[in-house]
Formats: sequence, C-alpha cells, structure tokens
Amino acid sequence: MRILKEISRMIRSPNNHTITFPSDKLPTGIHRFELSVTNWFNRTSRAVFNVNKALAHKPRVVRIGGKVRSISRSQGVEIGGVIYAPGCSGGKTLTSVWQQKLGNEFSKHIVPLERAKKPILQIPPNVLLMGEVYAFTLQVTATFDDSSSTSVDYILKVRVDPIYAKIAGGDEIDVDVGKRMIFFDASQSYDSANPSYSLTFRWKVAQR
Repeated sequence: MRILKEISRMIRSPNNHTITFPSDKLPTGIHRFELSVTNWFNRTSRAVFNVNKALAHKPRVVRIGGKVRSISRSQGVEIGGVIYAPGCSGGKTLTSVWQQKLGNEFSKHIVPLERAKKPILQIPPNVLLMGEVYAFTLQVTATFDDSSSTSVDYILKVRVDPIYAKIAGGDEIDVDVGKRMIFFDASQSYDSANPSYSLTFRWKVAQR
C-alpha cells in the first residue's frame, strides 16, 4: 500500500496528457488507475482502466471470424487470428500449433495438419466431409526465459450441399410422332459440393 501511495504522489501533480513513472515502483498484480479530464467550462470526464503487471503475460489471440462457422465443402476456409504477447517489448518468441479434436460430437475424419505452424490455418476446397462438424484448437506459446500459452477453439460445420438433376428442355418435353430417335440430355446436372467430380446417371420409366 505504501508503494501505491508513492505512485499516486508521482502521477497526481503533472497536468499533462502523458505520465511516466519507474516500472519497478509498481508491484506485480492488477491495479486500477483513473484519469480525469476537465475543460474550460469545468465539465469533467473520467476514464478507469486496469494495469496488469505480471512476470509472464499469456499471449493473446484476436480471432478472425466467429468461433463457430457454417461452411460449404466446395469452398476453402481460413481460421485463426492475430497473435501477440501483451507487455512484451520484443524479447519473446511466439509459436503456433494446431490440433484437431476427434470423436464424440466432432468428426473422426482426420485433416492433415503437419505444416500448420502459423496462426492462420488454410483448409483447401473439397477436403472436409459434408454433414460433419470439425473442431480445431490453436495453441500459442510465448517463450523467453519463461513460458506461457493460450488456446483458442474453432468449430466448422460443413453444410450438406444439394445435387441438381437437370434435363435439357425442362420437365415437359414434346416429341413428334414421326421422329425416329428420342434424345434426352442431362449434362447440365451437377454436384454443387464437387463440381469437378463425375456423376452416376440412372434412367428409368416412372409411370404416372
């Protein structure tokens, strides 16, 4: 308490938009500071903020996109975020490692992650399976003369995209009585999730 009173005396007198005091005067822990700004009309505004002084700050991850996302298999996806170490002047090294959670409510289909060493994970199109839910964890570790880590989860829900069967000419086709051959064309059919994959066609007479 005596040390905090000494800091209070240091910062109370300057009438300036910045203040400075020796870092060793502030004990480790969370401390609350308050700023008051007064104008010529004697109107005052106050701002309260916390300062956390710790021996090892946990790294932070600013997530890009939400924790849970619904995606299409045919489109690539990026998950991850911007990583940094609070209170670090540049001496720490940040490392990123991705892991996949398997089983239970999540897909057992394994996604290759051998080269996923960056805070952004890129999953190419047509890798994930439709109807499956995938869970990934980004673990960021800050290392210098001490270590601390933070983990952030991401969940991807892969939609079941429809397959479209299309007949050239629509669903009502007129055929002349004298025509020798009847030709049906279904080449406009496609799989929206796998546009480059081949389709299997089966024809039959559906009696009304």
